[in-house]
Amino acid sequence: MSEKWRIEANERYRKVVDVVIGLSSAALVLPIAFFRTILGIEINKSIIGYFTWHIKTSWFLLGFSIFCGLIFIHFSAKLAKKHYGGNTIINYNCMERIHDWSYWLMNLSFIGGLFFFIWFVLRF
Repeated sequence: MSEKWRIEANERYRKVVDVVIGLSSAALVLPIAFFRTILGIEINKSIIGYFTWHIKTSWFLLGFSIFCGLIFIHFSAKLAKKHYGGNTIINYNCMERIHDWSYWLMNLSFIGGLFFFIWFVLRF
């Protein structure tokens, strides 16, 4: 299991995950920035009344994207540990599946979160 290409590929995926987690975190404040700057809603006014199911779904998906990214990072470290001969509680094939699923769920959730935010902006 000491194939070096797996570790290198994993590091490349980790870079993508870091970017998506950062973008998802930044996108969580997009609705607030939209209401405050674009629509000009004053700071002393509440914006909660403007939140529709689009924004709530967007936030859920972006939060889920961050969660999946953290799961990916955790199992990425576990896989690296296994490749270097360390012991892990979970089976290697199970770790690989969780690793892959978390990566794709993270990306799809991020895209979905942006989609619902853009849908909200276009309908507003």
